[in-house]
Amino acid sequence: MEGMEVTTERVVSSGVAVEGTGHLLMTEIARMRVILGHLQGAWSSSEAAPQFVRALDGHLEAARVLARALLGHGAGLTEAGRSLAQVEAAIAQAVGGGHGAVGGR
Repeated sequence: MEGMEVTTERVVSSGVAVEGTGHLLMTEIARMRVILGHLQGAWSSSEAAPQFVRALDGHLEAARVLARALLGHGAGLTEAGRSLAQVEAAIAQAVGGGHGAVGGR
C-alpha cells in the first residue's frame, strides 16, 4: 500500500498497547466480579436476581475471552516487532560491516 510505513518500533509499541488494554480489561472484569458478588448478596429474588447474575456472567466470560485474545495478540505483536528489529540489525550489520566504508575511509 502506498504511503504505509511500518517500523519495528511501531509494531512493538502497538503490541505493548494492545497487551496493556488486555490487562486493563482483566482488571475491570475483576472489579465487576466483586460488584456482582455484592449485588448477589444484597438482591434477594427468586427469579430476577439469578437470571441477571447468569446474564452478567455470560457477558463477563465474553469479556475474558476478549481480554485473553488481546493479551495474546499484544504479546505476539511485541515479539514480532522485536524479532523484526533483530533481523533488520543483522542485515544492516552484514551489509554495512561486510563491505567496509562506502565512499572512502
